[in-house]
Amino acid sequence: MDGCETLTELSEIEAKNQISSQFQQPANIYAVLDDAVCFGIFQYDKFLIAPTEKKKLAELDWKYLRELRVFEENQELLLLPEETGSNRWTGRIRRDSSEILNGDNIIKEKQKLWGHLEGSYRAEGVVWSLLKSERGTRIWIPWEMKEKEAAICVYKYLQIPDESEVQCSQNDIRMVGFCSWGGGNANE
Repeated sequence: MDGCETLTELSEIEAKNQISSQFQQPANIYAVLDDAVCFGIFQYDKFLIAPTEKKKLAELDWKYLRELRVFEENQELLLLPEETGSNRWTGRIRRDSSEILNGDNIIKEKQKLWGHLEGSYRAEGVVWSLLKSERGTRIWIPWEMKEKEAAICVYKYLQIPDESEVQCSQNDIRMVGFCSWGGGNANE
């Protein structure tokens, strides 16, 4: 994959150092935990999430982490444990150049974040907005919402076959930033 670097057998400390060296702060994070999915920020070399209604940020506990994406407009780092319960990490970092972004092998898409704006607060210099759905789901996002609904902007990367192959396939996807569900670009 063009613009993609594989990461293997990283310890937690090596993974954190890799993230610190690659990202301007703050950067967005998406974390899948044993019992929750959440968004947050990577700032001051800390991974901060807003897991509760208490309007208090918590530091991400890597012991419960099953997937981590650190992302900003031009790059994303994805980490997965090498095996369940492992403290070794594998993944990739994808960086996009203007050549890649202007090519035919990318689909830019918005994916709806379910819920409507319920409230917001400021912590660590970032506005956090709470999305709440009628079914009871709640998720905080580190983005100041200007409308009632939000989306996550993603890029899907396609492998386009040559004449001897018959199918086009998606070979990667990355998060770019937050945007309004009704319109706008990433981080707008």
